[in-house]
Amino acid sequence: MFVGIFMLVIGIAHFKKSDLFLAKNIRTLVAEENFQAYQKGLVFPYLLLGILMICMGIVEKNIPIQTSHFVSTYLILAMIPITLLLFINKKYTNQYIPWIKNNK
Repeated sequence: MFVGIFMLVIGIAHFKKSDLFLAKNIRTLVAEENFQAYQKGLVFPYLLLGILMICMGIVEKNIPIQTSHFVSTYLILAMIPITLLLFINKKYTNQYIPWIKNNK
């Protein structure tokens, strides 16, 4: 649940236009005129991922569920915000994972 709270903090930081949680090379990859749109696009996936982690933590503590069902449900639901993050990164930085340097 603490990771979920941290994801919510990251989402709020992006909403407040803070670049505290962004990699150093993001400023060079994203054009200055697109930087605010890039951060605005990151808000919803991080908030969604944080809410999902908190809710799944509550479900894990209160409802007896098989581990395989819990993990599969978690992965299926987590694919939505993760896919959104990947598409936003690809749209603005032209890379799916921009904090990994390309050796090209």
